[in-house]
Amino acid sequence: IAFLEDYKLARRDLNDMTLVLLKHHYPFNFTKYDRIQPTFINVMRDPTSWFQSHYYFERFGWQRKQETRTTGQKKSLSDDEMAMTIDECVERRHPSCTSPSWKYTEFFCGTEELCKSRATKTKMFSDIHLKSAMEKAKNNMKNFFYTFGILEQWDDTLALLEAMLPQVYSNVQKTWRTARVQAIRNSTKSMKTKKMSPESRQWLIDNPLKWDYELYTYARSIFNQRLRDFGLVREDDSDA
Repeated sequence: IAFLEDYKLARRDLNDMTLVLLKHHYPFNFTKYDRIQPTFINVMRDPTSWFQSHYYFERFGWQRKQETRTTGQKKSLSDDEMAMTIDECVERRHPSCTSPSWKYTEFFCGTEELCKSRATKTKMFSDIHLKSAMEKAKNNMKNFFYTFGILEQWDDTLALLEAMLPQVYSNVQKTWRTARVQAIRNSTKSMKTKKMSPESRQWLIDNPLKWDYELYTYARSIFNQRLRDFGLVREDDSDA
């Protein structure tokens, strides 16, 4: 909050403009501190697909910067562990797969203790706790976030954003298809990604990503209903 207020003071020419603060923010009640509540949006991706991308990104970086992005505990991975595929990781029940470091629940639930969902060496969370966090995240999807998108339905997401926030996303679908934006997109793809097997994917869905996947399924149902409400469903949309 302080950063945005200081930034606006320094750049008075921005006072009449819409500012967008991007990425890695949890739901937060600004009115608790007598500030105007900003408009929260988000985009969700199939949790197993996100896990796969992040798994290899941590080890090998992305196109624009090909290097290991691991920190803390992950810096101690052996060469064998660094080269380990997700299928091998699942087979070994390695902590990289049994306790994923990134989960969606917190990004939709918030900063409260009940929202914490990432296990550590010294702290594990019960299914009761994780389900409660997921249920609050579901509630926030409907009542806190203005809207959100689904990466697997990206064209639909852009269409919905343009319909719901035209002052920010006017012509976004045209902009997305420009050569410049596509070049940036291609530069952020994780390196050396090896697609996991259907068996590994199902194991992740049934175990460490269970609650995230329920949240994702719920999110897609809301998202597709919103598409219908705005008359944005194409006849060939299988997810509608």
